[in-house]
Amino acid sequence: MVGWALALVLAGCSAQDTVPPEEMPLEREFAEIYELRGDSDSADGSELRVQNLIASCMKQEGFDYTPAVPPDTERAFAQAEAMVNEEEFARQYGYGVTTGSETPMQQAADELIDEWVDPNEAMIEAMGEEERDAYWRALNGSPDDFEPREGCDSQARQQMDTQSAALEAVDADPRYTEMTQEMGLIWLRALEEPRVLVADRNWHDCMADAGYPGLENPADAQNSIMELAYSDVGGFMSPRDLTPAELNDIQDLEIATATADHQCQDEVGHRDEYRGAVADLQQRFLDEHRDDIDAYKDAVMIALSGESH
Repeated sequence: MVGWALALVLAGCSAQDTVPPEEMPLEREFAEIYELRGDSDSADGSELRVQNLIASCMKQEGFDYTPAVPPDTERAFAQAEAMVNEEEFARQYGYGVTTGSETPMQQAADELIDEWVDPNEAMIEAMGEEERDAYWRALNGSPDDFEPREGCDSQARQQMDTQSAALEAVDADPRYTEMTQEMGLIWLRALEEPRVLVADRNWHDCMADAGYPGLENPADAQNSIMELAYSDVGGFMSPRDLTPAELNDIQDLEIATATADHQCQDEVGHRDEYRGAVADLQQRFLDEHRDDIDAYKDAVMIALSGESH
């Protein structure tokens, strides 16, 4: 589906580098529409949209309601990544391939999930019994045989289903499917841009001087560790059965390789060249597909509003 694929594109899915969303033309272009769709929060995006609908419904019923979405691991990782110093991370954890359970991202994810509290809990506890009963009836409905009532939670989920069906119809349009596929290829096409190939050669020479010959580009450096720690089993990467000593040796190599990689990318300006190539290709894509992009955004807004095409 277009929504899922574009969410990956907007996440900056590059083996080369983590690209700050606000710096990329496509991210800026689609940020508002994907916030509305809920796709920007990945696994919990749909639930966020439901929660926003519940909040709107509860407001009409005369109650405050804060959207309550328990954090998922992916979102916690993303929040932690934004605060991590890349060089310090490389020196302590390498790429996070064999040190994943020790990284700040994993620790932050665990803490965020363990410590999450429903933002409405304190407000509900402070209510009197009569007000609390009315609140729960508004939220969850009433099974009363004489006046059965559907609650805001149920209404929001039904509305979400209607919106999702409308969005699926938009996503099935061949114009948008083809557009999304082309957008996803930009990250790969950037790797073949002349400025990036020059940066690759300079990075290769730097890594060879540091004692890591035979690596053609930064992706090779991380992949070299992946190959030591994982094996390809039917198309899936499965952890190798390593002894503690073998794992320790790979971890040491991972940290040393990642540290040299980071230093060499800084020295030759590889990140800037790659980001620049991606940004240029994205801007060119936006300029060439402006009509289809505007049409897609309009179609999404119509689907979310519940209006008919």
